[in-house]
Amino acid sequence: MIDPATKTRYAVAATFKNNVVSCSLHALDTTNGNEKFNGPVTIQASVPGTAPDAVNGIVSFNPSLVLQRAALLLFAGVVHIAFGGEGPGIVSHGWLIGYNAATLAQAYAASSPPNGSGGGIWMSGRGPAGDATGLYFSTANGSLGGGNFGEAIIRVGSSADYFVPDNFSLLNLYDWDLGSGE
Repeated sequence: MIDPATKTRYAVAATFKNNVVSCSLHALDTTNGNEKFNGPVTIQASVPGTAPDAVNGIVSFNPSLVLQRAALLLFAGVVHIAFGGEGPGIVSHGWLIGYNAATLAQAYAASSPPNGSGGGIWMSGRGPAGDATGLYFSTANGSLGGGNFGEAIIRVGSSADYFVPDNFSLLNLYDWDLGSGE
């Protein structure tokens, strides 16, 4: 994603070094390619939750179990990054994580199923959307209820809201992710 006002290109990179996967956010000067705003920053996050992989009531972002496929969104001075969980048969989570566009300080972190599994944010390569009422995004198959929002369209912001289709069970059973079609 490019911010023409500040001549900054934002990008997420996943790297594998010494058998460890890490994700980082880069802010690159579009005129010379140099890092800006003391970047890159390592993407890290944790939220309260009771998911099977929670430790002492905390669910942590695990870069080895996510992919960042959705487009980045620059909205309200924040770079919003969406992730989907990777791999069948594992406990995975969707994540939406925001960083201040001018400082790369983390602004927020949220897991779409903090008390379950799944709920990846794929969106067919499209990114979250934003307007005066908040951010909008869709989640893939996963847990529903108890603070979990698999197969949902979600709005977070001034007033949070969500929509889950009445065929949730069928979508979930066959891994037909809501919002994945074009």
